[in-house]
Amino acid sequence: MESNGVLQNADENKLATRLQASFDQELLEMISNADNLYRKEVTELAREIGISRGLISNFPDEEFKLITAGGRENGPLDVVLIKEIYLKGAINNDTLVYVNSIHRWFPLKEVFPTENWNQANQNQESENPTNINSEISNKAIENTSEIKNT
Repeated sequence: MESNGVLQNADENKLATRLQASFDQELLEMISNADNLYRKEVTELAREIGISRGLISNFPDEEFKLITAGGRENGPLDVVLIKEIYLKGAINNDTLVYVNSIHRWFPLKEVFPTENWNQANQNQESENPTNINSEISNKAIENTSEIKNT
């Protein structure tokens, strides 16, 4: 009987390790589980990791708008793209974010736990220095360039 518990713990550790190595976008897909592809324990663990990475907003929205330098409105953008732009330094904690569900603008720091973004980014880079999701990174760089050119 005890060996089943050991096997279960080993499986949970493998799952946790796999999810920790997942890209932010993959975690969000697991959390939403729109197609019911993932077991409950997977979505729960993905949500915990998503929270620790600052991917869960204080609001139910999945897309947001930003007011950037020069007063330019950008969006709709998802949390992964907003995080990438933030980590590139093109926006900061005081950047205004439009929350459509309540039709109101808030500073970024009130919508997302940005204090987790830098820490999560450092952890991911140290564990996977060459593990870059080029599609997301390229889109973030394009948007960052647009934002900085305004």
